Amino acid sequence: MRLRSVVGLLGALLALSSYAQTPELSVGAVTFWNTKNSELFLPLRILSSSMSLPLSYDAKTKRTKIGDVVVDPKSTRQLFDGSTLVSMSHLVAQGFEVIAYPEDPKTFTLVYQGGMTQVTIGEKWVEVNLRTQELRAYQGEQLVMSSRISSGRRGFATPTGNFKTGPYRSTMHYSSLYNNAPMPYSVQINGNVFIHAGAIPGYPASHGCVRLPQGGRNASRFFYNWVDNGIPVTVAYEWSDRVTDLIAREGSDQTGVAIMEARQQPASPPNRRARRT
Repeated sequence: MRLRSVVGLLGALLALSSYAQTPELSVGAVTFWNTKNSELFLPLRILSSSMSLPLSYDAKTKRTKIGDVVVDPKSTRQLFDGSTLVSMSHLVAQGFEVIAYPEDPKTFTLVYQGGMTQVTIGEKWVEVNLRTQELRAYQGEQLVMSSRISSGRRGFATPTGNFKTGPYRSTMHYSSLYNNAPMPYSVQINGNVFIHAGAIPGYPASHGCVRLPQGGRNASRFFYNWVDNGIPVTVAYEWSDRVTDLIAREGSDQTGVAIMEARQQPASPPNRRARRT
């Protein structure tokens, strides 16, 4: 038993040594506010590439495989650009091994059939650029979504500064200031200022809130389901140096998972009514 344990330990050390010497892509995990138990999801395409595991789709069975693992559709979610995310718990149940690091609980190594990759759980953060009328949301250095916005018009300028999401949020909030106006998928960021669904005419048009498109892939709903309370939101007229650097890197590597300009299309707001604030 002791010899077997030593052999197993040596095997693990050799695997880790091989991984350390071989440059691999790091996969950023994505989490969602509306998912129980903080389930981790991994971008399937990037996971396949980073672990050198073939990714295939069977049109007959309508099932996707990574390596020899058939991905259960119930274990997946869609990212904002429509690409597939697969849950970590499903991969582990199918034989993927996790090497954890007690000193860094937000980083671990995923191993399967000789393939290895590092997985990181980054902090969420959001920036709003009032000059370009854009919102970019990140988890770590991984772009989760990018969308057009409409901020406050003249006389109702959206306040600039560093804020945090919450505590109030609602799938259907009604304005207590402007004629009970519906504000679907509202996430509070500063007093009466919310990020919520609304018309995106291509210029600042709101009473101070930050509007996201509700049509098409529904940026407002995706943001609402992804962002947790207490997430930093920076509102300014320029991108930070950090975002500027990440934008420059997009296209040259796989830092960004999804770059999608949401298109505004007519859509009906949710019917559920929430309390007013």
